[in-house]
Amino acid sequence: IFDATGDKAGLAAILFTISEVHQSKGSYAQALESSQKALSIFESIGDKRGLAMAFNGMGVTHLSQGNYAQALEYYQKALFIREAIGDKPGLVTTLNNTGEAYLAINQPDKAKQSFMAAIAAVEQLRAGAAGGEREQQQFFEHMVAPYYAMSDLLAENNGKAEALRYAE
Repeated sequence: IFDATGDKAGLAAILFTISEVHQSKGSYAQALESSQKALSIFESIGDKRGLAMAFNGMGVTHLSQGNYAQALEYYQKALFIREAIGDKPGLVTTLNNTGEAYLAINQPDKAKQSFMAAIAAVEQLRAGAAGGEREQQQFFEHMVAPYYAMSDLLAENNGKAEALRYAE
């Protein structure tokens, strides 16, 4: 329908969603193919948020395949765009993914930097979250991945007290 009606933004979004389904099933070639199609459309319509999303998704696929250098390359592209457009929630996701890639190639210091940057972005978002304590807790529930990753990293590297602080 998106293709037939000429809705390029809708087509790109659904192609990206299809790539995520392929990714979750371990069909990495199909995931990358759908992501590349989405990326081309996002680029043609000037959708920077979509571009960053597609780059991040391609990084996830490459990370899942063990192609760590390629994953980091795509994450860097996504980070560049997300920083430029001020996409803090997207930054949190991509910084966390970047940290995971650095862990995979045994670079814990770089992983720690990525997780700390993700946590700083979460804290900025949390400070500006609307509502009372309950609404802020609900917001935070969706942003805890970098805290868990940092806690795990620290616990594995003799930083148990500091790991507990992040876990709490």
